[in-house]
Amino acid sequence: MTHFDQEDQERLPIPTWIFRTITECVQDILAQTNTDVSVAQHFFQKYQWLLEKALNLPCTERLHGLHQFGIKHEPSMIKDVWRLGQTIRVATAPYIHTRHTHSKMVAAFNIVLGIRLGLSDRELAILALTGIFHDLGHLAYGHDAEQAIRHTDHETRGHRIVMTDKKIAALLDRFGINPTEIIEVLHETGRLGAIENLADSLAYVVLDSDIIERPLPDNFVGSIVDSVVGLKEDGRFVVTITEPLMAFLETRAELYRLVYETLPARFSTAALQLTLRHTVRAGIISEALLEEDSDGYIEMVFSRVFNSPQGRARIPLWIHSSRDIAHGFYDELAKWEVRRFDDELSAQRWLNSRPVRQLPSVFVVPAVRDFTRKKIPIEQNESPLDLRAPAKMFSEEFRFWYVVAYRNC
Repeated sequence: MTHFDQEDQERLPIPTWIFRTITECVQDILAQTNTDVSVAQHFFQKYQWLLEKALNLPCTERLHGLHQFGIKHEPSMIKDVWRLGQTIRVATAPYIHTRHTHSKMVAAFNIVLGIRLGLSDRELAILALTGIFHDLGHLAYGHDAEQAIRHTDHETRGHRIVMTDKKIAALLDRFGINPTEIIEVLHETGRLGAIENLADSLAYVVLDSDIIERPLPDNFVGSIVDSVVGLKEDGRFVVTITEPLMAFLETRAELYRLVYETLPARFSTAALQLTLRHTVRAGIISEALLEEDSDGYIEMVFSRVFNSPQGRARIPLWIHSSRDIAHGFYDELAKWEVRRFDDELSAQRWLNSRPVRQLPSVFVVPAVRDFTRKKIPIEQNESPLDLRAPAKMFSEEFRFWYVVAYRNC
């Protein structure tokens, strides 16, 4: 479980999301809509036990130790964090909700959207279980570890877990649900897959919106749910108005622009990947450990090894430095040479000009994928349309590549 210190509590305007049951989350979301709550009550009479058990299986309990965004330190540590276009000093990493909380919220949004669209109780259960299980395949450190060690993507690994985990199989069997029904939605195919895709994004936007200090309007979630009145076989949502979904897409793009993909955040991500790549190759941690354990446990391993006399002698200085950058100590960048390039080819040419012995102490910060390309297929007044955030929200600064090389190698 994630432990919250005083700084965390002060930074959490809605800590109740983290501690609520899935039933309470659904009730809270429905209270913001014009949807009949009695449908949810009937559904939970049949399936509440199933969902609570699914949230407490060993494979889902592990998600408590995987942080959705950023690294939570225990105990607190002073660090620089890039927020709202400036560097500020904070006593702890501000991004603290876990993949377990996120998965619970995805399940809740799946249920609410499904109720809104008139799905059967069984379809609601499949959607809810998909939300609970959709992140099972993540390694410790999530996408960063995947990229660092070129590991099987988390969707494929999650597919394997759902199909082979005996406790999942026994639980689903009690309710006559085949694991393949979950897998289809996990891959976000079909009508239920379209709901899962929207619910996944809604969950992290709601949980992360506090980071940019722009609290969501009281009617933000309710207006989105109420605007959806149907769902086509091809996964296109039928809506009465487009403004709520556009507001959601713009809020999501703001999170990417001001938090997820700021230049310091990109440097931290690339430095973390370099640290993980080296420590796996050096045998300090293993791929199996990343698969089976938590961010916090591996941080404990790192602290023990990096701070021991043997570790200080064995681990290159540039790895100590890259780990500090990964944790937000950006003053460490003074020890590195930073070069900016217009495209990947130019960055690769410069890398090719470096001596081979220096390449291990180099990390590359790639251009950002255009986050305004996220689309929601809709139909309004029988006219199909793909909603996207305004292209202008993706500025030129995101197109640059950076190569960062340790100066003393």
